Amino acid sequence: IPDLISNTYINDWQENPATVTELAAQPDNSAVWLYWKPNYSDQDLKGYNVYKQFGGNYIKVNSAIITTTYYKVTGLTNGYTYSFTVRSVDSGDMELESENSTIVSSTPRAPVRAYFRN
Repeated sequence: IPDLISNTYINDWQENPATVTELAAQPDNSAVWLYWKPNYSDQDLKGYNVYKQFGGNYIKVNSAIITTTYYKVTGLTNGYTYSFTVRSVDSGDMELESENSTIVSSTPRAPVRAYFRN
């Protein structure tokens, strides 16, 4: 039995983690907040990577693994629409990634100023 348990755990580290689900985007000033459902199905989950679409490619925007289920992408241009995806990352030696989540798009915008008169 120890060999079976050990083999199962090792094999899990060699599989891509489950795909992120329920990705949502919320625009902010020169930024976009991304939120997603936690991945509870992978025992060796290390975290997540966020990708921004650039041309026909996706460029990773985080410099370190994200360990929360939200991320603020900053340095964006207001009024321009950006598309994002998130991938789960496992903690095995190869740090395998899941398939892309559903793609979400959002357009950052400046805050609306309200002026009141007396």
